[in-house]
Amino acid sequence: IAILAQARFGWARKVRSPPAARPGGTEGLGEACGAGPSSKGATMSPDGSSSSAARSAQDPKDAEAIVAFKRPLSGEAPLPLPPPPPMPALAAHLASLSDAASLERRGDAALAPLAEEALRAMHTASEELKPPPRLVASGITERDRLRIVSWLSHAFEVARFTDGSLFNAVTLLDRYFAALPHEGVHTSDAQHKLLAAVLIALKLESREPQVNIREVVSHLGRDAVPWKRICAAEMAILKKISFRAQAPSPHEFLNALGARLLDDDGAIRNLAEYLLQMTMLDAEVHYQYPHGVLAAAGLALALYSKQAPPGAYRSVFEDLCLALPDTIDAAEQVHRCCLDIHRLWLQGATESREEAKAFLRQLRGKFARLPLPHGSMSFEPPQQPPTAL
Repeated sequence: IAILAQARFGWARKVRSPPAARPGGTEGLGEACGAGPSSKGATMSPDGSSSSAARSAQDPKDAEAIVAFKRPLSGEAPLPLPPPPPMPALAAHLASLSDAASLERRGDAALAPLAEEALRAMHTASEELKPPPRLVASGITERDRLRIVSWLSHAFEVARFTDGSLFNAVTLLDRYFAALPHEGVHTSDAQHKLLAAVLIALKLESREPQVNIREVVSHLGRDAVPWKRICAAEMAILKKISFRAQAPSPHEFLNALGARLLDDDGAIRNLAEYLLQMTMLDAEVHYQYPHGVLAAAGLALALYSKQAPPGAYRSVFEDLCLALPDTIDAAEQVHRCCLDIHRLWLQGATESREEAKAFLRQLRGKFARLPLPHGSMSFEPPQQPPTAL
C-alpha cells in the first residue's frame, strides 16, 4: 500500500496512532501527521477524496497506520516532516568516527545504525548459550578447571592470540562440561578436548587470518597428539553443544560498553580486562550474571579504583541499558557483581590453591608487560568496595 501510494501521490510515511484508540475512529491521526483539523481520522484515496480510516483501526491492537499524502501543488509549501527519533549516544559516537584518521575507526562508523540492535542480540545470544554455573561445577572438578584455565591463559599469551580467543576457548570447554549427560574428564582424552577447544576458538577468531592453525595447535600439543584425534575431539565438542560454537563473550561486551570512555592511556580499559579474565577462576561469578553486567561491573570497578568522577559511569550504564532494555534492576545487578569481583580481587593476595596462584601470577605478568604511557599497571585492589554506583 505504501509503495502504491508513493507512486500515485509522491510519498508516504508510517505513523503510530495512540495506543488507546477507540474502535471505529482514529481521532488526532490527521493532526499528528500535519493535516488540518478537517482531515482527522481520514486518508487520501487515489481519486483525491477523503475516506474513513475506521477500517484500519478495527483491531485495537493495531497501533500502526499508513497515511499517504497528496503531492503538494506547484507553489504550495511542502508538508512538514516529523523530527527524526533521537539517536542513542553510542550510535552517535560511532557515527562521529566517520572522519577519523584510522581506517579501522572509520569502519566502526558503519555500525552506528545497528548499535542498539546488535547489543540486544548479543545479550539474547549470550543468555541463551552461557552455561549455568551449577552444571559447570557438576561436569568438572574445580581443580581440573583451574588447571585448564591456567594452561589456556599461558598458551594464548605465548602464541600471542587475542583475548577474545581466550574467552571463547574457556567458554567452549565450560559449555561442553556443563552439557548433559556429564562425562568424566579422563587423562587419556583431556588433552584432546583442550586442543580441540583451541582449534575451534581460532577458527572463530577472524583476526587470525595468517595463522596456520594446524601447525599451531599441533605445536601446543608438543606434536604428541595425532591430528585425527584432535579433529575427532573437535567433532565431539561441537555435537555436545549442538554446533552452536559462537557465543558472545564478556570481552565483546567490554569492547562495546567501553567504546565511549575517555581513557587516553588505556589504564581503565586494561584494568577492566584484567578483572574480567580474573573472574574465569570462579565459574559461579563468571556465569552467574549476564555477561553485559559482568563487563559493566569490571569497567565500573576499574573506574572506582582509579577514582573516576561520577559522570564517568554514565556512558557505561547508558549503553548497558541498550543491551538490557527490559531489566529494571540493571544498576543493582552491576553493584552486586562489583562486590563479587572485588572479593575475588582481595582473595588473590592470599590465594592458597596452587593452580589459582599460578594463573594469577601469569595473569599479572601478562598485564604488567603492557606498555602504558604513565608507568606500569597497579594490581592493588581498593580496600573497600563501592557502596553504590
